[in-house]
Formats: sequence, structure tokens, C-alpha cells
Amino acid sequence: MDEKKIESSMGELENKERDTKMGKKYKALSKKTIAIVVGVMILAPTGVITYTKFKDSNETNSELVSREREYEVKRGDIIAGSNGSGSLKLQAVNQNFEEPVEIGELFVKEGERVSIGDKIATISEKFINDKLEELNSQLERATATLVSTKNNKQVTVLNQNKAWEDKVQGSKNQYESQRNSLVNNINQLTDKLNDVNKKLEDVRRQIEEMQNLATARNVDENHVLQENSTVEDTNLLQESDETKESDAEEIEAKLQELKLTESTLLSEKSLLETEIKNTNQSLNSLDVERTKEKESEVKEESANREINALTNSELDHSINNAQKEVDKINEQIAKVNKLKENSTLYAQIDGTILNLNYTVGSTTSSEIPIVTIGENAKVFAEITVTQEEITKIEEGQRVNLIVSAYQDQMLEGTVSFINLKPNGQGSSVNYSVMVEISGNDLKLLEGMTVSAQFIVKDVKDVLTLSNKAITLKDGKQFVQVKQDDGTLKEVEITTGFSDGKISEIVSGLSEGDTVVVGG
Repeated sequence: MDEKKIESSMGELENKERDTKMGKKYKALSKKTIAIVVGVMILAPTGVITYTKFKDSNETNSELVSREREYEVKRGDIIAGSNGSGSLKLQAVNQNFEEPVEIGELFVKEGERVSIGDKIATISEKFINDKLEELNSQLERATATLVSTKNNKQVTVLNQNKAWEDKVQGSKNQYESQRNSLVNNINQLTDKLNDVNKKLEDVRRQIEEMQNLATARNVDENHVLQENSTVEDTNLLQESDETKESDAEEIEAKLQELKLTESTLLSEKSLLETEIKNTNQSLNSLDVERTKEKESEVKEESANREINALTNSELDHSINNAQKEVDKINEQIAKVNKLKENSTLYAQIDGTILNLNYTVGSTTSSEIPIVTIGENAKVFAEITVTQEEITKIEEGQRVNLIVSAYQDQMLEGTVSFINLKPNGQGSSVNYSVMVEISGNDLKLLEGMTVSAQFIVKDVKDVLTLSNKAITLKDGKQFVQVKQDDGTLKEVEITTGFSDGKISEIVSGLSEGDTVVVGG
């Protein structure tokens, strides 16, 4: 294949590679495609390394100028991936007291290494004592308020009940008093009526007796007149008539008197009966009114219960608030007592003091820790990656790292976090990727610089050869293998995975073979 065709093939390859980078993440290529790509890629340096200078056709001699290079077939690993650089970050552990306190003493400085159990800081003893005194004073006042609130409710409830009971009892007493008065009046009137009836009965009996007496006397007179017709008898009768006339007048007078008494008693009886009737009507009206009053009391009692419930609810709310205040202060006292028992802050891990945020005498807060310790046993690398490479990286991906302080040591890690918020603008947009470094024995410190290779694909313990040693002819890959006698033999090979510089040799070569380019 001539040089122009090689250059054309290289151009097509470069276009394909560019399209691949602008697309999605790296995907494994088939062996056939890899073979073609590798062949084309190594032709470019071959064209550069080997060139022919032709003289004019009129010249009789031609001179071939070349440089010869040798490449050994070796066994090793091939890794393809994206590169980045950054610095080491220790796993940060924030430590603080459970509550805001005043620092009494500090035992560490920033940048100092500490071990588990080392003293970090203590709480001011005066701060603890002053706080307890203040809280106990608050507790005394809050307890007094709680007792007062409970007593207030008790008195209010008693007054509510007493007011209602007094009202109901008053209505009941008034009714019973009025009713008893009416009943007594009826009883008295009834007694009077009974007495009048007895008197009336007696008078009527006397009237009847008088009437009977008068009738009997008239009968006797007629009988005497009929049987005594002599002169003497007549004289006697005349004398008797005078006496009888006097008696009759007396009887008539008595009879009239009795009838007058009867009439008086009848009038009195009528008045008593009317009065009894009216009193009974008053009693019935009183009972009806009492029934209505009791019904009204039931409704009023229900309404009062609702009103009292609202009042009592407000009182209960006040009691609850007072109780909450007491509980809150007791909790605060318990927390301060706990701080008093644990007034020293100790290092929880082995590491380095990255930040010390307070000084002696200053007051801490829950938001800002007293100290931040970088954990020596857990190290991360914060790597900056370009926008062209970030799409090839994902969490859990393996990473090879080299720390500047340990150039001869390869470290391994995995991607733990990708920050998708960009840094920079325009064409220089970068992203931060956190890589957790696997266990190692190196003394890694916060801020050390590091380079990283995010592994997209790799093959291990395979035969490898530089792409510069491979040529492409008619879609096949060939190399010039140096023989024992120094001569060169063209051998067809098959390649596998390539990182763009080195290719995996699948067949055609053996470990230790020497491949020559040029000559």
C-alpha cells in the first residue's frame, strides 16, 4: 500500500475516533475492528519513520535512507481510560460537645496528629456551675407557676359547680316552698270545708227535727179535737191552744234561725270550694312551671358544660404549657449534668487535626464543630476531570492513582462520588470526582497531589507490542520479526485490545520476540 493510501486511511481513522469521543462512553470493539484500527494507527508513525528519497529518472543511482527500531514482545497489562489530577482528602470526622458550651481548655493545634483517646478540649467548670444555678432558679419559678395554674383550675371548677348547684338548688327550694304553701293552704281549706260540711249536716238534721216536731204537734191537735167534744174539753183545748201557739212560734223561730245558719254555711262552703279549686289550679300551674324549669335547667346545664369545657380547656392548656416548661428545664438540667460528667472531648479516631474552630473562652454552637479530624485510615482523592472525559466515568469504577510523593507506587481506588456541578465556564468546564483509595501502608497526607487514571477497560497478563511496530496490508496486520541470524521475516499477526499505544497480541508472536521497524 503506498503512502497516500496510508494517509487516507489514517484520516478516516481519526474521524472515526473523534466521532466516538463525542458520543457516549467507551464500548468494547470487536477483534476485527480493533485489528484494523491498530493497523491504521501504527501506519502513521511508520510513514514518518520510514521514507524513500527518489532522484530524477535521469539519475542512474537511487539511495534508500532509513532508521531501524526494535520492539520486544512482552507480557504485561494494557489499560485504557480517562486521566485526571487532583489532591488527597482525608475522611473528615467532626467532633463537638452535645450542647453549646464555653471552652475551658484546648489540647491540640491544627495540623497536629492525634490518636484515639487523646484529649481535644474541656468545658469551662464555671460555665457548667453558672448554667446549673440559672436552670435551677428557672425550675423553681416554673414549678411555682405549674402549682398556681393547677390550683387556679381547681378553684375555677369548684366555683363553676357551686354556682350551678346553688342556682339549681335555689330554684328547687323556691318551688318546694311555694308548693308546700299551696298544699298547706289546700289542706287548711279542706279542713274548714269538712268542718262546714259537718256543721251544715248538723243544722240540716236540726231543721228536719224541727219540721218533724211541728208536723207532729199539728197531728196531735186534730186528734184531740176529734175525740173531746165536751165543753170542758173545749175549754181545756182553748187553754192548750194558747200554749201550743206559743210553742209553734218558738219552733218556727228556731227553724228560721237554723235555715239562716244553713244558708250561711252553704255560702261559706261555696267560698271554700272555690278557694280550694283555685289553689289546686295554682298548684298545677306551679308543677307545670317547675317541669318547664327543669327542662330549661337541663339545656342550660348542657350549655354550661360546653362553656366550662372551653374554660377548663384553656386552663388545661395553661397547665400543659407550665408542665412542658418544667419538663424542658429538667431536660436542660439533665443535659448540663451529663456535660459535667463528660466535660472532656477525646479524639474518636487516629488522624490529623484539619480544623480547630474555637479558642479558649469562646462559646461553641451546634452548627460548627469544635474540631475536624482527617482519618488516616480512610483517604480520598479529589480528581478534576474535563467535560470531555466525565461522561466516561461512573460510581464504582476502578481507578489507578500515583501520588507525587510516591512516584514508584501505584495505588488503587474506586469512584465514590461524582459532583455534577461544573467548575468553570465555556470551553474549560471541569468536574470533581471523589475516589476512595484502597488500603495502603503509605503516609498519605491531606493536600498531596495525585494523578489518576479511570479504567474504562483493561486486560491483564497478555502479550503486548507497541502499535508502532505493526503495519497494515490489505486489511491484515504484519510485523517484521528478527530471526536468530539477524534476518527479518514478515509475519502476519492478530491483535486484540489496544489502549492506542500498545496492542494485545492474540496470535503470530511469542514472548521475547523482537520486531523491527525500518531497515
